[in-house]
Amino acid sequence: MGETRKAKNRKRLLWLLGALAVLAAAYFLIGSLGGEEETQEEALIAAVLDTDAVSAISCGWSGGSYTLLKSEDQWLAEGEESFPLDPGYPEAMLEAAAEVTAERLVAETAAELSQYGLTEPSVTMGFTLDGGDTVTYLLGDYNSAAQAYYFQVSGEEAVWLVDSSLYSAFAKELQDMSLTADSFVDADPSQVAAFTVETQGSLLEFAYYENGNPELYTAEYLWSVRLDGGAWQAADSSLVESYLDNLTGLTPTGSAPLPQTEAEAAAYGLDSPYGRVLFQLTDGSSVSFTVGGRDDSGFDYYAQREGADALDLLYYTNIEDYFGQSPDDFAPEALFLISLDTVDSMEVTIEQAVYEITLDRLNEEGLACFLNGQSLSYEDFTGFFYGLTILEQEGVTEDAISEESVMEVVFRRNTDSFSEMILRLAPRDQNFYQVDFNGRTDQLVNKKYVDSLVEYLAELAG
Repeated sequence: MGETRKAKNRKRLLWLLGALAVLAAAYFLIGSLGGEEETQEEALIAAVLDTDAVSAISCGWSGGSYTLLKSEDQWLAEGEESFPLDPGYPEAMLEAAAEVTAERLVAETAAELSQYGLTEPSVTMGFTLDGGDTVTYLLGDYNSAAQAYYFQVSGEEAVWLVDSSLYSAFAKELQDMSLTADSFVDADPSQVAAFTVETQGSLLEFAYYENGNPELYTAEYLWSVRLDGGAWQAADSSLVESYLDNLTGLTPTGSAPLPQTEAEAAAYGLDSPYGRVLFQLTDGSSVSFTVGGRDDSGFDYYAQREGADALDLLYYTNIEDYFGQSPDDFAPEALFLISLDTVDSMEVTIEQAVYEITLDRLNEEGLACFLNGQSLSYEDFTGFFYGLTILEQEGVTEDAISEESVMEVVFRRNTDSFSEMILRLAPRDQNFYQVDFNGRTDQLVNKKYVDSLVEYLAELAG
């Protein structure tokens, strides 16, 4: 049976509605594309600059002023030609100035420029072209509602609102545009064999010995330190290496031109330096830098690296924290580290009692220990021996040490140097004993801990 007329009409109506929907969608799409093209065509261009023809850039703002000159393919700071200018900054300025896109046109002719801050601009940007012509851009007040600056090209009447691209590119101090080294000190801390830190009136020396400093009584410490050419002292490796990392990891905050005269050097404080650091590397080469005086801000010190083409600025707290140290700042926590392998015998005096401890390494069963001629277990002996060697400094004093002794230990060793060493503990107060060891008498140790060692040895002797 054929379709009824009503059914055919319904189908025809549905087909027409579908076709209309397709046409409507196509029209909307075409209209949208056309609208986008129209929007792009209506982008507001406030200024265009032939940046290839720019031979000089000048800027004045509240933070100061500067002029950058193009010499062949290099940009230089006028009046400070030795300043290490990062070429990325003038390139960014020209990129921002090449085509200035406006948010909107404020006025085609502005009668009162002062209402936009353009009579006293916040930033004035000048461009000198190859032919001698100049172009000047002006940024006025910031419109917080529009989040944009008022902008005008000098000599033109139109006032525009532009985003912050120009301000960000130009509103800089010259020192902010320096090309500084990625690493202030070109020295790998792991390749430093020795280094010195010289401060006004003192010289602190550090030396690394792979097998221990032969001038020390122990090979347990690989780093040694001394002050003003005095006796070497053992230094805690972790403390020295942390200090070394800090010195080699100093980061410049800016730069300044190298002084060309003695007067300029004096102005930077380099005629009477705050300090100097010298690194001796394992390959025989050296790296050094000298710290002069503070700059006008008071927050940075001038520093001159050996061979550098500019001065660096270093933050004052870093310099003052890293200079003026003493050997005590690197002292190990343990008062001494005498290796058991170097000890043949010990004589311990406590009040009137004398305890002789001898060691026999030729014994077939291993190390044999004796206390006053009687066999002593290895565990009991090492309990006392290591109890001594883990004594830690808990304070220092400038007072003279008492001649009275609480305990005195004489170590007789199988070494070519320091074959006999004496540890003496003297009474100090109710909390501490004062230590006399290896030429030092300023260290304090915990009284209760030493008393427990005294009791322990008395119990072993019976």
